[in-house]
Amino acid sequence: MTGDTKPPDRSRRGFLNWLLGTSIGGLLVVMGIPVSRYLIPPEASESATATVRLATCTHLACTVQYREDIGHIWCACHNGHFDLNGLNISGPPPRPLDQFVVNETADQIVVSKGT
Repeated sequence: MTGDTKPPDRSRRGFLNWLLGTSIGGLLVVMGIPVSRYLIPPEASESATATVRLATCTHLACTVQYREDIGHIWCACHNGHFDLNGLNISGPPPRPLDQFVVNETADQIVVSKGT
């Protein structure tokens, strides 16, 4: 037996290597898009109007509510408490609630940022 064995088919091996390489490359590109958007977020422009529908907590921007049973404003996210003037009484909120101007129209209440 001096060498009757055939070398492997290079074209098949080359095609499989190319297929594997392009698949891995495509996977990296597809995974890189969300990662790059996370690392470099798009610029968010400020709203043209300074009008909001609800006041939010100064801790993590959760919606606050008035609780009649305790007599003050309460944030359910982390048990933040504010008096009726918006000053923080207890809980994790770092500062008082933001001041807002309230306007009532026929069918809705519009709350605008105070100046």
